[in-house]
Amino acid sequence: MNGLYEVATISSRPKKTPHKDAGEIVSPEAVSRFGYSRRIGKISNQGQPIYSAHFKHWLWSVQGGRCGYCGDDMAPGGNAQIDHIIPQALGGAHVPPNMMYACTPCNSGKCHRSISEVRNMIRVRRSKVAGVILPKQALALEAMGIDLGLPKTVVFLCELEAWDHVSIPAEVMP
Repeated sequence: MNGLYEVATISSRPKKTPHKDAGEIVSPEAVSRFGYSRRIGKISNQGQPIYSAHFKHWLWSVQGGRCGYCGDDMAPGGNAQIDHIIPQALGGAHVPPNMMYACTPCNSGKCHRSISEVRNMIRVRRSKVAGVILPKQALALEAMGIDLGLPKTVVFLCELEAWDHVSIPAEVMP
């Protein structure tokens, strides 16, 4: 007690418990079959992947700076984002063959959607109705027999070029 007032010590920041997956993503041996033999990165205390600059450069070079889904050219550090083919929320791993660069429209549109939903999203994006109606609306109209001129199917660039570092699950391939 200090006179009539009690002096209390207040911690300015509560201690954070590290995320259960915090630490190294994977040992280099796990991805060496793809031609990469260094550290991929780590998982932050918040559970987010932090990829090494070397890994990002390697991934960029094996893809030739193109989106693994639509094939568009990407700008380094611009519209390029590392994508988990099977989303993290659905148990997707932080290592190849579940990772590739994707352009912002593909990665943002994909979110937690299935591969078949991503194919349909790109079908609509490549059609004359793109930007006029939502992909969900276009697909509903198509299901009712209305021909919107959508491409019949979409083959991802990673499938077309058979990229070694990427694996699209067989049950969802066209």
